[in-house]
This record gives sequence, C-alpha cells and structure tokens, in this order.
Amino acid sequence: MALYRVWLSGVGIADILDGTINGNVHQHIQTDLQDFGRLILMLACNSIVGAQKEHLQTSLDIVQRSYSHDLKNLIL
Repeated sequence: MALYRVWLSGVGIADILDGTINGNVHQHIQTDLQDFGRLILMLACNSIVGAQKEHLQTSLDIVQRSYSHDLKNLIL
C-alpha cells in the first residue's frame, strides 16, 4: 500500500502580498475551509470535476463508500 502526503506551506501568503484581506476575516476563513473541503474531495475522488456542483452528490457517495465517516465529515 502506497502512502501519499500533501504538504501545505505558505498558505495565505498570496492574500497578504496582494492586500486582498479587506473585509470580514471570518468570511475569508469560511471560504478557505470550503476550498479545503473541495480540495480533499477532489483528491479522494481522483478527479478535478468531483467538486463541481453537478457531480457533488456522486463524489460524496464515492467518499462515503470508500473512506471513513470522518473524512466525509471533514469534507462537509
């Protein structure tokens, strides 16, 4: 069984350098968490289109069948 790791480094640096942090910080945090869930969903389904609205329910079904309940909760 192969193990894969995803390393995240410098998350949020582009926002700081752009100066696009104007507005509600909580809204930015919510958007970041939604994007993180989409990323995990795409990785779990091995498909970029897995996080599109048209394929969302099918992708969640794949995650539910193939992975733990905790992963599905992380995505949602």
